[in-house]
Amino acid sequence: MDWTGLEAGVMEEGIETRNLAGTPQGGVISPLLSNIYLHYLDTVWRRQCAHLGKLVRYCDDLVVMCSTRQQAEAALERLTAVLAGLGLAVAASLGALLVMEAEHILGYRVMPIGEAVES
Repeated sequence: MDWTGLEAGVMEEGIETRNLAGTPQGGVISPLLSNIYLHYLDTVWRRQCAHLGKLVRYCDDLVVMCSTRQQAEAALERLTAVLAGLGLAVAASLGALLVMEAEHILGYRVMPIGEAVES
């Protein structure tokens, strides 16, 4: 397999920056490698944590939809532990608990079950 794409830099305003580790932000290989690496999270969640909430993941973005605040707190704790085992961490600025009735997440409008809305 050709891994040279991992060494590609990023050009911003005429200045090239090279990654010393990881994959280039926005690189075409990044979503594939993220999905391969985080497959373990998907497996653990399905087998051990599904009772806490529904995990929805796209590459390295994810959301866990829970019914109660207690489930959400437990889900965040478990998610943090699983990711730590992979050498990853939930970004402090992004790892927040949100209580909502309707919200847009990852381009989708999330509504409580039973409510239907016209787009």
